[in-house]
Amino acid sequence: MHQRAHYTIGYITGWHPTPKSGIHYEYRFTVRDSTYEDASQSDVGMNTEKGARFVVKYDSIDPAVSVGYFNVPIPDSIRQPPANGWRKPPFPIPEWILNMGQQKK
Repeated sequence: MHQRAHYTIGYITGWHPTPKSGIHYEYRFTVRDSTYEDASQSDVGMNTEKGARFVVKYDSIDPAVSVGYFNVPIPDSIRQPPANGWRKPPFPIPEWILNMGQQKK
């Protein structure tokens, strides 16, 4: 996915506990008028409120493959992503944060 990655806005939709790995947060995002849902473990420092906005990296060929960066909030100045997302994040994000997602999926 890293070679074909695009970025968009994800929204926290809920959470559920897991017996061994703590809390998984559920999220949704939209690409080309299709909505996708996924879940991932919480990140330190994330906003856990329902509706909180954060960066999602997804595979531009198969958007169902995604990584949520819960600890990277979307600035209020960014209202909507393009229909196909961004090829690069719309604001600076340290590369080490983005590379961590390669190991999650």
